[in-house]
Parts: sequence; structure tokens; C-alpha cells
Amino acid sequence: MRWGIPFLILVILSIDLWNWKKAKPFFLAMPYWMWYVVSIVLLTAAFYAVFAKYGWREEND
Repeated sequence: MRWGIPFLILVILSIDLWNWKKAKPFFLAMPYWMWYVVSIVLLTAAFYAVFAKYGWREEND
């Protein structure tokens, strides 16, 4: 359960409601929401890598 809370926080952060109607270019002519999605995906991938290394238990048969 201790790994479930950070994953839940990432799911909640992935819903970008506070910036819903903005589409102005932010950086490198890409809108803010594209950078936000890329950063959330990279953060989720990094967190999953840490989870897979330290939190995943293999059962011995």
C-alpha cells in the first residue's frame, strides 16, 4: 500500500484541469499542456523504475 499512494498522486496530477483552455505556445513552440504531459510521463516512468527495483517482491516457489 505504501507504493499505491504515490501512484495515486501521479494519476491525480495527470488530470490537468487548472490549465484546460490554454493553448498558447510555451517553449519551442509547443503548448504548455504538451510539456506537462511529457513531464508527467517521465516522472511516472522514473517512479515505476524505482518501484520495480526496490518495491517489487519476487516469490520463490
